[in-house]
Amino acid sequence: MENQIKNLVEQYFPADAIDSIKQFGKRVIITLHNIAEDETKASELKAALASLEGIDKVSVIFTADKKPQGLKPEADDKWTVPGVKKIIAVASGKGGVGKSSTAINIALQFRKQGKRVIIFDADFGLANIEVMFGIIPKYTLADLMFKGRDLKDIITEGPEGVMFVSGGSGIARLVNLDNEQIKRLVYKMAELEQMADVIVIDTGAGISKSVLEFVAASPEVILVTTPEPTSITDSYALLKALAMDEGFDKNTTRINIVTNKVTSRSESINIYDKLSAVVKRFLFIDLEYLGEVPQDSAITKAIMKQKPVSITYPNSASAKAFVEISENLDSGEHKVPNQKKGVIGFFSKVFTAGRR
Repeated sequence: MENQIKNLVEQYFPADAIDSIKQFGKRVIITLHNIAEDETKASELKAALASLEGIDKVSVIFTADKKPQGLKPEADDKWTVPGVKKIIAVASGKGGVGKSSTAINIALQFRKQGKRVIIFDADFGLANIEVMFGIIPKYTLADLMFKGRDLKDIITEGPEGVMFVSGGSGIARLVNLDNEQIKRLVYKMAELEQMADVIVIDTGAGISKSVLEFVAASPEVILVTTPEPTSITDSYALLKALAMDEGFDKNTTRINIVTNKVTSRSESINIYDKLSAVVKRFLFIDLEYLGEVPQDSAITKAIMKQKPVSITYPNSASAKAFVEISENLDSGEHKVPNQKKGVIGFFSKVFTAGRR
């Protein structure tokens, strides 16, 4: 089957453009590089492969020829290319499950695909992203709102050109903004539309009001859990609170499950199956299985070094897992309804949620 798939792919694209061909059960993911996007050929290839026995889903991913350099607002016209294609909120029902690590490493994988990525640290007051990057930003979101700084001032460059915005300790003042301040903040944040292809939101842990607002506003959510019973029950509690939030629409939000610290894929799928069944029955929400990250000492070592595992130990089992997860996210099967696209709509919904 592997050779049959490869031969079929080469009928549509040159062999030297094939970066990888991966098969996960009945699903095939093809990654192409150093070639212009050709959606017509990609569609024809998908149809041809889907006709093979044992294959139900096919994804074709085009990656950039080379990694673009970090954002340089004054000198680089990359800020003016088409806007954000993905807004992804990463959440968890409790702390300590690897939420921020997941957000960072997924962001890095998108960056390696040549995408411009900005992490928005919405775990307000804890500054997890800057700690895990080992970088202290000069300015935070609070400086944008209350001290007259521009958006470009509060964007800090991290490893591999991944950019991030720190929430900062003064962010609690945002809940008391008046209507004019909200409009000004949303207007400033709208500049992100021209600065990134992917925005990853690292929310706080648990079911606080700010977490629910970011998750409810996001077109795509990654919920990180572990095999620990408390992690699973807290994940359900978060989903239950979300289902009761009037700003949440299950028809315009895709919720993906990532299981962390698992010993095998079968353990991961078992966790997903049980959680998904309960959530479907009692909350009427469909969950999607996105992938798993194995129990791996490399992650602990990387955190101690204040470096992402995808950089420090790129050949580790966990780093490879993040590659697969990002490919699944970028497979083209995650369709986002029009009404939830766009940075303006996203931040407007987040910062006005408390006024409903």
